[in-house]
Amino acid sequence: MTLEVAHVSAGYNSEVSVLQDVNLVAESGAITAIVGPNGSGKSTLLRTIFGATVLHSGRVLLDGEDLTSESGVRLARRGIVYMPQSADVFAGLRVQDNLAIYAWQRRRNRSAVKARKEEVFRHFPAVHTGREYLAGSLSGGTQRQVEFGRRFMMEPAAILLDEPSAGVSPVVSDVLYEEIEKLRDLGKPVVLVDQNVDAAVKCSDIIYDMELGKVANCYRGGEVEAEEIVKAWLNAGTQGASVSGSELADNETRGGR
Repeated sequence: MTLEVAHVSAGYNSEVSVLQDVNLVAESGAITAIVGPNGSGKSTLLRTIFGATVLHSGRVLLDGEDLTSESGVRLARRGIVYMPQSADVFAGLRVQDNLAIYAWQRRRNRSAVKARKEEVFRHFPAVHTGREYLAGSLSGGTQRQVEFGRRFMMEPAAILLDEPSAGVSPVVSDVLYEEIEKLRDLGKPVVLVDQNVDAAVKCSDIIYDMELGKVANCYRGGEVEAEEIVKAWLNAGTQGASVSGSELADNETRGGR
C-alpha cells in the first residue's frame, strides 16, 4: 500500500498557498519522516493529507485511489489514522472506554476487541495502570500514550503522526518512539512529523526535508544525520532550528506561512 501526495499546493484559505507543489511517497512497512524548520509546512502537509486544509491543486492518493475530495470523517472510516499535535483524549471517559471507542470497526467481535486492548496494555503499561481512571485526570505523558493506544485499536490503512513527542518527558518520548518503530510491522505507510529531529531521522526509512512550503531534499534512512540537516537550515538563515527540535510556536498551526 502506498500513500502519495502529488503536486499538492494548499493553505488555510483560497488565496495563499502554504504548500507549493509538494510531492511525497510513503510506502507500506516504512516510516517516512517530514522535517523542517519552524513554519516550513510540515504539519500543514499532514492536515492536507487528512482533508483539513484548502487544497488549491494536486491530489492525495492511497494505492492509486484518489482521496482528494474526501472529508476527514470519511478518511477516518477508510482507515487513515491521524494523531494531531494537541491532546484529544475524551477527558470525561475512562481510559479503557477511550480505547473501546476506537475499536468500532471490530465492535461485533468482542474477542478481537479484548485481544487488541490487551495488546495496547502490554505496549503501554501506564495505560493499563490508569485504565479505570478518567483520561483527563492523567498526566500529559500518559494521555499521549492513551492516544497512541487508541490508534492501535483501529485497523489502519495509513498512519499520520503529528509531533508525537511534543510536551512529554524524554522517558515517555523514548517509549513512544519504541512503539513508532514497531508500526513498521503493521505493513502500512507511516508518516511522521516531530520537533525531535534527531529521533525522527534515526527511526525513519525516508526523510523529506521541507523549506518554505516546498520539499528541499529527500534522503534514505542512514544517508544523513539530523545534525547535518539542522546545520543546513542554520546556514540558510532559518530561525528556531535545533537537533532536539526545540521549535518556536509553529505558525502553521495558526495558518502561518
